[in-house]
Amino acid sequence: MQQTVNKEIAKSRIYSLDILRGVVIILCVFLTAIPKGDYEYHFAHHADWYGITLIDFILPAFITMIGTSMAIGYKKGVNWLKLSKRTFLFILYGLIFTMIISWNLDFATLRFTGVLQLFAIIGVLTAIITRITQSPLKIMIIALFITSLYGGFVISFSEGCSESLPQPTCNPSQPIDSFIFGENHLYHQGKPGYDPEGLLVSLSALSNSLIGFAMGRILLNRKTGTVWKQLFIYGSIIVIFAFIWKEFLPFNKKIWTPSFSLLTAGATCLSLSFLYLIYDHFQISKQTSLLNPINFFLEGFGRNSFFNLFREFYP
Repeated sequence: MQQTVNKEIAKSRIYSLDILRGVVIILCVFLTAIPKGDYEYHFAHHADWYGITLIDFILPAFITMIGTSMAIGYKKGVNWLKLSKRTFLFILYGLIFTMIISWNLDFATLRFTGVLQLFAIIGVLTAIITRITQSPLKIMIIALFITSLYGGFVISFSEGCSESLPQPTCNPSQPIDSFIFGENHLYHQGKPGYDPEGLLVSLSALSNSLIGFAMGRILLNRKTGTVWKQLFIYGSIIVIFAFIWKEFLPFNKKIWTPSFSLLTAGATCLSLSFLYLIYDHFQISKQTSLLNPINFFLEGFGRNSFFNLFREFYP
């Protein structure tokens, strides 16, 4: 009986999603291993403010795939009790981890924000919003609306900034997050002028999760045989919108501008389209044994991504 259940689970898994998560984790491990002072490898270091590098894709890609996994895991409905428990634990673990890596038990200066807290907030908001509709197209439209609303607010706030663009010391993140959490409880106690995992950024990063959720809904219809085409079309459209937004707000991970959110989500969608075509549509891994060692390695990281990833993104 147990063997039958295991076979059904294995059959229902989307191999390409595990592989993509594995690729993201491997990139994370190797890129973060490059010394920060080695500027010859600029792609391995986060952009100082405007711009985007390879490592900047890691966190938003993972958030996008969290949305994808939620769509698959919640296909029969949300267990709100389990979701509430997971949210509480994510926030608790995030606070504990912050104390460990900063070696600081002073609650007066404990950072309340962080990557795991970001995951927790986005997870709850995604679950709530996707109760409205399960249509991939409508969910993506909602994601575009949210990131555009955020972008409009940032542009309006930044009219008095240099070049009328957000700057490290002139952007809405610092005053809003300081008001909510208190300056001493932000990233570097608010001294950089922004919080890369603050509440304001979380609202923008929500677009990544929603687009990922839409991707998951598309994957659930894989019997149609056109999944990879749908992912490719949606991913291409999202990337086009990213470059449209770039004309108003350049790529910026620190405050998660709409162009950054859409480019990273679109790139994740296109990558999944390519991998789905290879691994789930043509099932190339079953036709050749040459890739088995690589696939085994990537799949192992992809299925156990949480413990390999979350420590990498704390400043």
